[in-house]
Amino acid sequence: MEILKVTEQIVKEVVNKLSNHPELLYSGFLANALSEFAEASIFIAIIQNMEIPTHQDLKIPPIPYLQGLGDVVGELRRKAIEYLGEWRIDKAEEILKVMDSIHVVLKSLDYPEALIPGIRHKADVAKRLTEDLRTMITDIKTRKRLIQELKEFRESISHK
Repeated sequence: MEILKVTEQIVKEVVNKLSNHPELLYSGFLANALSEFAEASIFIAIIQNMEIPTHQDLKIPPIPYLQGLGDVVGELRRKAIEYLGEWRIDKAEEILKVMDSIHVVLKSLDYPEALIPGIRHKADVAKRLTEDLRTMITDIKTRKRLIQELKEFRESISHK
């Protein structure tokens, strides 16, 4: 968490210094760095059950924020898979709900690529990752139920 605070301070300084130079502030190089910062900030907020920061909270332009929001879906999927490995299906399902919400937000931004570069692609990727996780959760719940039924069956025949 400390590294995020340091990064937040650096981002604030860079954005302030470049505020009079939009050609640099909105350049691809800085936008990539800002989207990584947004992704990390959003991910930590979600995992810690905190309110998701807005681009205004992070003091960054909206496009890198939206790109980071799109990218956080992949990180959330990895965290959910980690929970599934620990049989914490409820936690994985909570993450799935957040991933669904992010996908809906990104999909609702039906603007030309030139206005919101990369967002349509990130929405498509978010949909695929969300559906993949939904399938994994369903599969694991089915396996868990079958394991329980097998256990009960063995117990029933061993008592006869």
